[in-house]
Amino acid sequence: MKYLISWSESAIKDLNDLSEYITVIDNKDIAEKTFEGIILTVNDLNFFPERGRNVDEIKEFGGLDFKFLLYKRWKIIYKIYHELEAVSVLLVVDTSMDLQNILDRMIIDEKLNRY
Repeated sequence: MKYLISWSESAIKDLNDLSEYITVIDNKDIAEKTFEGIILTVNDLNFFPERGRNVDEIKEFGGLDFKFLLYKRWKIIYKIYHELEAVSVLLVVDTSMDLQNILDRMIIDEKLNRY
């Protein structure tokens, strides 16, 4: 069964920011290879959505369907929607970043945007 993959606005922004950053600090070829590598890694989720590992920072809140994949030093966080046969890519972050802090800010932003 093939799962549909979607990208959140935040994940698209992360990917574009990452590409721009690598272009500045390294070069455009490396940025393009990184961009393509992340896309190919995510495309594997079409057939293997369970491939990633659980995100421990979310698991404690009952978020068992939140997982992550690694591509080099980049962590790709996604959520599985089994009933819809879909995967949503939520974030692409540097593995050196404090994921708990990022998730806390996302929760605060989400609550603020609801009201």
